[in-house]
Amino acid sequence: MNHVSETCLLLEERLKATSWQIVTTVMWGVMAAALAIFGQHCLEQARPIFPMIDQNFGLWQNGYAVALLAFALAWLAALMQKLNLLLDCRDRLKVRQRIDEENARREQAREERRAQRLQAAAAAAAEPEIVRPRRVKAGRSTKFDY
Repeated sequence: MNHVSETCLLLEERLKATSWQIVTTVMWGVMAAALAIFGQHCLEQARPIFPMIDQNFGLWQNGYAVALLAFALAWLAALMQKLNLLLDCRDRLKVRQRIDEENARREQAREERRAQRLQAAAAAAAEPEIVRPRRVKAGRSTKFDY
């Protein structure tokens, strides 16, 4: 296929951009997990320093875990959205490529038919024309004219 539609190029660019967005989303998730472990360690280290944390350490720890869970769910939702966009772009790209291939096949068939018509017209023009003598009829028709 020599001709790639503009839509196909746009979808390929979107597919590449979505792939990079997925990679960056995963990297942000990995960094957030590492920082969550570091944050838990810092919360434990701050326990003896701040009496407010020391008195209600279980509440602080549960609040931190709930906040991490909320961030993890938001990250998972973003990742799922990007994956759905990636799959949608891939499906649209496949459909567009099939449409372009079908259009190319139809155009090729149209060109072949046009070439055949031109060859038939050239062959008909090259043939000598057979001239048949005109049949002369009488002025009036009779019952037994054939």
